Amino acid sequence: MSELLAKSLKRELPRLTLTQHTLEVIRAGEYLFGTIGAPTRLGACWLRFFRLDVDRVIDLFAKTLRAAAAFHDLGKANDGFQDAVQGLGEQAIRHEHFSALLMSHRPTWDWLSGHSGVDWEVALSAVLTHHIKATEWKTIPSLSETRKWIRLLTGKEFGLLKGTIAHHLGLGGAWPDLPEQWSFSHGGKGESIRSQTRRLKDMLEEFDDECSDDRRRLLWSIRAGLIASDAAASGLFRTGHDLRSWLNERFVTMPDCDPPFVREKIIQKRIDEVGANWKGWHSFQDAAAEQPSRTLLLAPCGAGKTLAAWRWIETQTRRRTVKRVIFLYPTRATATEGFKDYVSWAPDGTLIHGTAQYELDGMFETPDERGMRDYGPDPRLFALGFWSKRVFAGTVDQFLAFLHHRYGSTCLLPVLVDSVLVIDEVHSFDDNMFSSLKRFLRELDVPVLCMTATLSQARQGELCELNVVPMRRYGDRPPEDLQRIAEAPRYRVQLLPDANAPEEVVLKALGEDKRVLWVVNKVNVAQNIARRFEGLVSCDTERVFCYHSRFKLNDRKERHREVVAAFEPTRGEMTRGVLAISTQVCEMSLDLDADVLISEKAPITSLIQRMGRCNRKRGIPGNLGGVYVYPPADSERPYTKDDLTGVDEFLADIGGSESINQSDLETALHRHGHQPPKGDRMVPFFDSGPFADSGDEFREMEDFTLQGILDEQEYLETEPSVRPGLVVPVPKRLIEQFQGSRQETRRLVIAKSGHYHPAWGLCDDEIGG
Repeated sequence: MSELLAKSLKRELPRLTLTQHTLEVIRAGEYLFGTIGAPTRLGACWLRFFRLDVDRVIDLFAKTLRAAAAFHDLGKANDGFQDAVQGLGEQAIRHEHFSALLMSHRPTWDWLSGHSGVDWEVALSAVLTHHIKATEWKTIPSLSETRKWIRLLTGKEFGLLKGTIAHHLGLGGAWPDLPEQWSFSHGGKGESIRSQTRRLKDMLEEFDDECSDDRRRLLWSIRAGLIASDAAASGLFRTGHDLRSWLNERFVTMPDCDPPFVREKIIQKRIDEVGANWKGWHSFQDAAAEQPSRTLLLAPCGAGKTLAAWRWIETQTRRRTVKRVIFLYPTRATATEGFKDYVSWAPDGTLIHGTAQYELDGMFETPDERGMRDYGPDPRLFALGFWSKRVFAGTVDQFLAFLHHRYGSTCLLPVLVDSVLVIDEVHSFDDNMFSSLKRFLRELDVPVLCMTATLSQARQGELCELNVVPMRRYGDRPPEDLQRIAEAPRYRVQLLPDANAPEEVVLKALGEDKRVLWVVNKVNVAQNIARRFEGLVSCDTERVFCYHSRFKLNDRKERHREVVAAFEPTRGEMTRGVLAISTQVCEMSLDLDADVLISEKAPITSLIQRMGRCNRKRGIPGNLGGVYVYPPADSERPYTKDDLTGVDEFLADIGGSESINQSDLETALHRHGHQPPKGDRMVPFFDSGPFADSGDEFREMEDFTLQGILDEQEYLETEPSVRPGLVVPVPKRLIEQFQGSRQETRRLVIAKSGHYHPAWGLCDDEIGG
């Protein structure tokens, strides 16, 4: 073979040899993070992020990262890989697994270990895990049912590769001979992969047993640094960009996000948009600006938390020079709204979540200045495309899923380490996400503001142990205006006996032209209520909407727009009654103001969030919002008994009073919401030691719903950029096919036909049946 290739052959790209790619990854690491004794700005931020002393560690970091980059793709020099990239056959082993076997082969390992200045075990682990597909297996598995042997291609090109590695690492002496033949079969010809895997595993487990805290942190930083360097070298080769200049523009010459930028390009733009409704800064927003780098902001719904957070961001950019600001939300809908209201004003702002590009299309119309901007990344670069952005609104998964070894999220770490970070609605985090958040706060160094309307005492206590202190604890009382909002009479809460009782309440409220939000815990319940009420009310005077997660995305956007518009106060028009039946998705996704809230029993924090959609924006004091809570008809699902701990006592405490304010709700939460802290979950980024696998999910996923489509042919005939609008969550009971028939649909299920209605979503029973 005349040359060893690093990537598959593609007509539009030049051939990339293994030696060239190895050199580019070494250089990418140096351009990103620096060299011995000379860290870049990003390199210093990177080590600080992992809580490593820059002056003490930079030489060890630079040398070890260079070693990992040099060896990371050595295993591509095998016959199976070279056949695969040329379309001539299949590979029998993952190349990074083979790289680690070659590196740890006893004569080679003894030779490498004789060269000081590199943490060779850390480099070995990074090489093995840089594609995050290395579990603690008994033996490295074969990828082929037929190919049970591997041949190392040790010709002239391999000699050139070895010489390049030796030169850049300063390795003296002759490179030991490596076996050419390797076998998966027991007793097969050549070096036994089984026995060499056992040796590799023993080496890494011994390293793990003896690993100090600083060495473990070095491993985290090297593994992530290698992934970023490899992604940069590979991505920029695809696009033809010059590696050094492209990285320099994003991490050296890119302007900082300084206080004038935050104030003039985002805060003031939002104030101008609010216009005559802007009443000046609340004292609690002024107080937020003075808080430390780790703060928990608790404020009632509608109090102005987001602007308070941007005041905090402005101060943090004064205290620490940063190039990025990141605002994270639990859902795509809340991220999109946060982007639209704030981040979109920034010249280099972007929205990042699974359907962001679809959401961005047509979001702003001319003459809005934002309609002329391109907020999306270069799609050819995947996650690297976001390295060009300075201000982010996104889902928490996009940035923090690296904690569960998600590759795309790991590629965003060069953005995250030099940023100020806000995490909204932390009350909504499931146990998996909250455990991950706590470890993030404990192990890593970046300014973080956590915020929400309410949070259980248990979780507040856990955050306080990590020095994330509620803002209100600065001084004896909360700021006066925040206290006034919290103590103003807002609700009258009544308990209803059963699921039949709300109907009379709703019909009476609609007859009085009130806006009613009815929140239930399951989609099919919401659909059934919506369908029943469409036959009970007058279309001329009252409107009924259904809003939940089980719509096609384009229909869900339209339902969201309709519901929010229907609840807006009307001027000069005859008031009409409105009923929106929703599931718990409304707790964060719907920014509306209802006169009446009807809700099934739910966890205490969920009930408080739902109540935040009632009597939300009125002048306080004013009319009280009517809140009615009743037990579900069928079961407690989707909640567990633990989730519902203290709910009956909470409702008994607040029900029947003449009026309830938000301070009363918080007091009752603290009195009755005493769920003990749950045991922390494993966080793979920190806990997987020298191994790494991307099997664990960042958030607890519903196992009964899969992403799907209604009509495969319609999907295939639709322009790819708008296909996300056709995707719908499909319960397993409504799946017709578990996989599409074409490449474009093989990751999507096909829903049963006849069950979908644009106004109600995907229903359990056939529409009209």
